[in-house]
Amino acid sequence: APYAEWAGTVPPGAGFAGLAAIIAEVVAAEAPVPEAVVLARRGPPPAFAAQALALAAKLHGIRKDGAFWLGEAEPAFAPRDRRAAHPLLRRAAAVHPKEVEAAARALLAAIPTITEAEAAPGVVRLLGLEPGSEGAIAARLAVLAGGGALSFAG
Repeated sequence: APYAEWAGTVPPGAGFAGLAAIIAEVVAAEAPVPEAVVLARRGPPPAFAAQALALAAKLHGIRKDGAFWLGEAEPAFAPRDRRAAHPLLRRAAAVHPKEVEAAARALLAAIPTITEAEAAPGVVRLLGLEPGSEGAIAARLAVLAGGGALSFAG
């Protein structure tokens, strides 16, 4: 499925409460979404947005999971195609580890004989990540395989 980005805009002069509500909408639409993405593309200065993000957590129940923000409900971690998404979202660091695992599981279901070395480029293509992401994805897959969460051929 394609990565669904929040389609709204930040009105000029939005105060902390208004910006917190908008941030909660962004997180609800895109979760899991990296904090850097929330802060970078919503319009206000990063320090102002960071304070509004903290307020959104208190007022709207969003929560932090590592470098990512989630809504109140646990998202369905499924691979999302980022080819048409904002450039910041096409980086390996912008993909939640559970989404990488979901992508690897989908790839293993389609090609059960895939090796760990073959899986990284496949996951990068499946997620629509930028070229050069294979190393970071390979490292995540190695952690998953080493911990027994995934089992590759070979």
